[in-house]
Amino acid sequence: MSGSFWIGIDVGGTNTDSVLLSSELGVISSCKMPTTENICDGILQSLDSLLGASDLAESNITTADIDFISIGTTHFINALGSRDDQLSKIAVIRLGNGSGCPPFSHNFPEDLKAQIEGYSVLVSGGYHVHGTPLSPINLSEIEQVCAIIVEKGIKNIVISGVYSPVKNNQELYVEKLVKEFIPDVSVTISSDVADMGLVYRENAAIINECLKNIAATTIDSIMEAVTKAGFTCEVFLTRNDGCLIHSETCKLYPVFTVACGPTNSMVGACYLTGFNEAIVADIGGTTTDIGVVVKGFPKQSSVSVDLGGVETNFHIPDTISVMLGGGTIISDGSIGPKSVGYRLNEDAISFGGDILTTTDIVIASELLEIDGANKERVKKTVSSEDLEIYRNKIVDILVDGINKVKIEKEVPLIIVGGGACLVDDSLLTNISGVSEIYKPENSGVANAIGAAIAKVSGICIKPLQFNDEDEEDKQQKIQQVIELAIENAMDNGAVEDTIEIHTKSIRHVEYAGPNDYLVHIKVIGKLDTSKKISTNRITRTYQDTIPEHIDSTDFTINDNFTPIFNPRKPSNIPTKQLNETDIEYISKGACLLGSGGGGSPYLGRVKALQIMKYGYTPKLMSLDSVEDDDFIICIAWMGAPSVILERLWNKNDIIEAINITEKEAGKEASSIFCAEVGGLNSMEPLCASMALGLPLIDGDGMSRAFPNLSHIDHLFPDGVRYPFVFYNTANNTHSVHYGDSISVIEPKVIGALIKSGFIGVICFGLDGDQVKKSFRNTISLSWKIGKALSTAKENDQTYEQAIQSFTNAKCVFSGMVTEIHSKTGIHDHGYFIILDKSTQQEMKILYLNESIQAEIDGNIICVVPDIIGIIDRDTGEPFQNADIQYGFNVSVICIPVSPKLVAKPEKYGTQFFNLETEYKPIGDYKEPQSILD
Repeated sequence: MSGSFWIGIDVGGTNTDSVLLSSELGVISSCKMPTTENICDGILQSLDSLLGASDLAESNITTADIDFISIGTTHFINALGSRDDQLSKIAVIRLGNGSGCPPFSHNFPEDLKAQIEGYSVLVSGGYHVHGTPLSPINLSEIEQVCAIIVEKGIKNIVISGVYSPVKNNQELYVEKLVKEFIPDVSVTISSDVADMGLVYRENAAIINECLKNIAATTIDSIMEAVTKAGFTCEVFLTRNDGCLIHSETCKLYPVFTVACGPTNSMVGACYLTGFNEAIVADIGGTTTDIGVVVKGFPKQSSVSVDLGGVETNFHIPDTISVMLGGGTIISDGSIGPKSVGYRLNEDAISFGGDILTTTDIVIASELLEIDGANKERVKKTVSSEDLEIYRNKIVDILVDGINKVKIEKEVPLIIVGGGACLVDDSLLTNISGVSEIYKPENSGVANAIGAAIAKVSGICIKPLQFNDEDEEDKQQKIQQVIELAIENAMDNGAVEDTIEIHTKSIRHVEYAGPNDYLVHIKVIGKLDTSKKISTNRITRTYQDTIPEHIDSTDFTINDNFTPIFNPRKPSNIPTKQLNETDIEYISKGACLLGSGGGGSPYLGRVKALQIMKYGYTPKLMSLDSVEDDDFIICIAWMGAPSVILERLWNKNDIIEAINITEKEAGKEASSIFCAEVGGLNSMEPLCASMALGLPLIDGDGMSRAFPNLSHIDHLFPDGVRYPFVFYNTANNTHSVHYGDSISVIEPKVIGALIKSGFIGVICFGLDGDQVKKSFRNTISLSWKIGKALSTAKENDQTYEQAIQSFTNAKCVFSGMVTEIHSKTGIHDHGYFIILDKSTQQEMKILYLNESIQAEIDGNIICVVPDIIGIIDRDTGEPFQNADIQYGFNVSVICIPVSPKLVAKPEKYGTQFFNLETEYKPIGDYKEPQSILD
């Protein structure tokens, strides 16, 4: 037998699957073995069984003939989820600001935090969006921080810098310094593992670093098993994206493999059937993973990814897991969610145990035969009528899961995995969205096949300067990045003539200049099995990475993140106390009301929940309780929404900004007011409510989100009465701006905004008679929308139906995002295209921070001031326009707005945004009702 041979292995929670493939014959042999407590024992047994198969007796294939072995394992994510006691203590050194959202605080699970948080500190460093330093690295500061880390006995460090994906030389330099001060330390820098979004990237780096010891031990054991079995070939693990990572490299970046299981199954399913688009259901021993394959690769998640309870911004397959597998326990007539896992052969009734499982049902129903299993044992316990009931319930669980992931058109359903036999084919009929159903040969080892056929990737991310109008220069520079990515792929072992572009992203760098872009190229190719992969490529060099730095003893160690609030005595005004669930609802509803802009309320939600952990509680009051002579504080973020993902808030910025505002006004506030309910600025007033112990008024100045301060000038019919304070969160400085109108003040504030690095807090005072001119009950409206979207599925409603009764919302389009064109100046602006595959119609969404127009083939569907919201089709989560990415499956939800906005197109509508479009309302406006009643 000639040709190339390679082995794929998938180590699951219940079984270890392996497969031997040939470049000429495809699948030659396969085997399924129970996963052992020590996973390496199972791998060794699997390899012995694979090459000892009877059908290979005459082939003379030996260990020397195997070109490489690729392994997919859930071991690392299982270790994280189970809080393995080998997870490492971590010290995080953050370069830049963000003391209000310190490491381990962004919805970080408390049990995991208690286990792995060793030390967190903020030091000098970080970058503005345009690439200039927030502050230089201070050598003495880093040395003292290292001394503290040594004293605490911590050996694993994460370094995360503000805007490091755009410029990471500070991270690299601090890594170099740390390794000089602590020679035996292990380090992860955040720019190595994830993209924009400081908290998410930092979390990903923390996960990576805490898994390193487990990864090293596991991979060494795997290599020992492979060597003991007689193999001398290269060993790879499979990544989350379906590509290969060398075993030595994986010791440094285990986080790249934590979600490889679903990827391997989907890729393997497509290999077995030849389909490029399909729904794949992988039924394992404990769970069933269901996802969608588009263009031969798994559809990627469109929301932040939860790894072991930690939110990150990884791009991993968008799958759902249902508690259905071969080991699923049946008790009191219910199936699941518990499973016997790898103890199936001991605990299941058909094997002599005393626990009824789903495998027992299919064995007793004569749909499956397994050596050592006795169907008669099950039949003594379960009647034939109950067997039929359970078979139907199994199918119902699967179909419910399939209904949650369907795409725009009918596609095949491929059922794979060791538990595929659980499903009675005769019961799988007329599934909506499914064109045909396949259980291919070798479906039980599809995951191992996916691991075996994984390709090699190469990535290059590089900042470039080019003029969009000079197409030749632009393409030449982009081609240089492509060639670097190809070179990286070849270094990783790819065959040059098989390499193709997988991902091509060209993103304008906010505020750096009109011609500054960040180009991200990913290529993939087949592994070159003829050459030895050099692991020297993973040794980092520090040439040309030294950034601006100083050596000064004038610093204070910034490792205390407790905010200093001074809540005031409560008044007698009737209020409603809000809890954590209320905050979740308000943030979700505010995101939809943001019409794609207004800044991410999710970060604001994190800030609010973080403050609540310190024992503070927000309160909501009715606009009816406001007196004309009340002095009221309005506080909001200013700048492009994308910037705050990197430039986080500091712990006392709310108090500082409000104290300055009150001092300038010569008055003390009695309550807090929201300038715009859409987006992040719905959350900042809630945080201020807690910081000062003052109630938040149920209303706002815009009833949605708009890009400019001028959109609240209806609150000042007789002029501005108090100065506006702009607070620079980068260096905790402020400027005070005077004027008799918003039109005079706004240019001054924008000047301060530019100097601050394009993000900051604006704070000003209003009198009660001014606030009474605002839009009523809009915080309540956010709450109602958020609750409706969160509970729609359990109430068997579409997301449109869930909010229609109180908003008159309409779902005007659904499809997949196929193009994105964006730039950032003072505001994010651009457009994106959504394709409905079933009709081939395209919707174009224009935006200036907020979405301002939706059109199909030149026909205007919705236009400002009506709200144009984008939600995830499957989850109902609203998106910010800055978060929209290629491949997202979305729905466009439009909501009619107040006649106050419609009446002034020069202020809120088409005239303001220079659109040559006639406004036609999307529907009749419904006045929001209060949740205080």
